[in-house]
Amino acid sequence: MLLAYKRSQTSVVFRVKILNSSVTTGAGLQGLTSASAGLVVGTIADNGATTAAYTQAGGTIETISTLGTYAAPTATKCRFKEVDATNHPGVYEIQLADARFAVASAKSLLVSISGATNCAETDALIPLLDLNPYDSVRAGLTALPAAAADAAGGLAISDAGGLDLDVALEKGMFADGTVYAEQGGTNSTTWPYGSAPYPTSTIANAKTIADANNIKQIHVQGNLSPGAAMEHYRFIGLGHIAATDLFDTNGQGVDHSTFKHMIVTGATGATAVAANQSRYVDCLLYAHTNINAVMIGGAMGSACSIRDTGYALLSDTFFGEVAACTLTLQAPSQCDIVDMRGTLTLAGMDGGVCSISMQPGALLTINNTCTAGTITVTGAGTVTDNSNGSTVTVQVAESDVQQLLGTALTEASGGQLSAAFKKLFDVASPLLVASDVMRGTNSANTTVPDAAGTANTLVGNLETHGDGSWATASGFNTVVPDATGVAAGLHGTTDGLIGGLVVPDAAGTSKTLVAAYDAAKTAAQLGDAMDLEADALDAAAVAASAVTKIAAGVSTSDIGWGVI
Repeated sequence: MLLAYKRSQTSVVFRVKILNSSVTTGAGLQGLTSASAGLVVGTIADNGATTAAYTQAGGTIETISTLGTYAAPTATKCRFKEVDATNHPGVYEIQLADARFAVASAKSLLVSISGATNCAETDALIPLLDLNPYDSVRAGLTALPAAAADAAGGLAISDAGGLDLDVALEKGMFADGTVYAEQGGTNSTTWPYGSAPYPTSTIANAKTIADANNIKQIHVQGNLSPGAAMEHYRFIGLGHIAATDLFDTNGQGVDHSTFKHMIVTGATGATAVAANQSRYVDCLLYAHTNINAVMIGGAMGSACSIRDTGYALLSDTFFGEVAACTLTLQAPSQCDIVDMRGTLTLAGMDGGVCSISMQPGALLTINNTCTAGTITVTGAGTVTDNSNGSTVTVQVAESDVQQLLGTALTEASGGQLSAAFKKLFDVASPLLVASDVMRGTNSANTTVPDAAGTANTLVGNLETHGDGSWATASGFNTVVPDATGVAAGLHGTTDGLIGGLVVPDAAGTSKTLVAAYDAAKTAAQLGDAMDLEADALDAAAVAASAVTKIAAGVSTSDIGWGVI
């Protein structure tokens, strides 16, 4: 008979056919009841040692009130009843206690019927299963969702068919859309290698894994290089931190690929198509050649080059990182270096166009291997042009003087400093220098230039004239600058009379030097070096300050303005 139940199944109703042993036709035995003499129903599990027997003689077989409806038998008993003598002759329904189907670890339950008159011995072997063949959702397997497949909380299915769980699991490992390659990784392309916990060891492996999973981003660490063209990929080097962590492009085409936070070296491949640009973001390009790319931030060091007839945009890049940087231009369709920082040497330009804007402090040298093409430089850096045939235009920004040796320049009224500067120097041939008009006491100019330009002291000039003629002597500079600020004749010998100079006396009254001299003459004579004693002049005639100035030498500015 074909019967199977889940182990621990409850309320089991099963039916068996009992043959008539008195005939040879195989006919079923009719008419048995729970009270038939000698009737025995025995049960034993496959791992049991003792039979649980139910007998008519022992009164442990009960009838069934309603066929098909389970009613738990009285303890230690079972139920038994004929189903339909006319339509199913020999078929009987049996109901056992639930415990008979819950024997621990049992795989089957054997039920045997015997003992009644003409009753052929009948055995029914009932398999006891871990799964439930009557559970249409998950067959009694509790590890599975208790919901229909493709429903909320149910198993995921492939509507199109062909679902590969291994591939699905592999894709789950790469849920972040990144394949991981590390110099110290495992040389394998088999899942789970290439994932973050299990990086693969080569770029070639990473490419194989990435292509199989439709992934375009590869995280790299260590000294790695591609073995084939890798265009339209994203290389991320957040772990690319050591000087030996070099990504060598190895002459392979990397057009349309992006590099981020990496140290990139070696040559790139592919033909020079300006539109097929790579992208470098915050990278260090070290000895990287045949560049056809846009670079944002980052730095460049050692000998690098632009792809011939290619295109390069280098924005906010520092040149000279790690090693002095020489950039060979060849003949780019366009090379734009924006906000250049550091120190850069341009070389090998034999055509094309290069435009450079420099930040303050940047140093640019154009060497003599630049023999053709056009170079335009703007900004506030320093340019050394040694080109030998290239057309170079340098447009350096005008200076904006805000400080002088670290001290901010301020003025009482806006525009005064610039106006004074222009007044002094905005002439074809300036005649006035600062020392000529210095005023004050610190290092003040106290000399008067003679006709030959020799600055003799005032006292020295006075000593060359006699006692009676000095007041009318000529050759002294008494010229005052005119209204336009030009000190005409300030440096030349004029016909001015020194006797006409005005000095204040002790009472503050202005007198000519002649009057002051005459008043003091009776008190003392002018000696060598014009050494006037304080008591040699009448205090009412010449102020003590005037005497001091005459003795020490009168400044040019004092004489130029006619006031001591």
